[in-house]
Amino acid sequence: MSCHDPASGDELARIVLPAAHITDCAFGGPDLRTLYITSAWSGLDAAQREAQPQAGALFAVTLDSPGLPAGLFAG
Repeated sequence: MSCHDPASGDELARIVLPAAHITDCAFGGPDLRTLYITSAWSGLDAAQREAQPQAGALFAVTLDSPGLPAGLFAG
């Protein structure tokens, strides 16, 4: 996963994970400094699953800067 500057497109940060199929991410924790990242193992053959034993796992990465809270639906 990587984070890019919205204006320049420059890469600001990269998180290397032990799984190839990343499905989603969300900020959480009391200060929104934990990035939760989900992955999938579906679509991997037996050799790929053996090479990526953490595929399908949930990862939690502590970041230096917080994320933004989710917007609430008002309707």
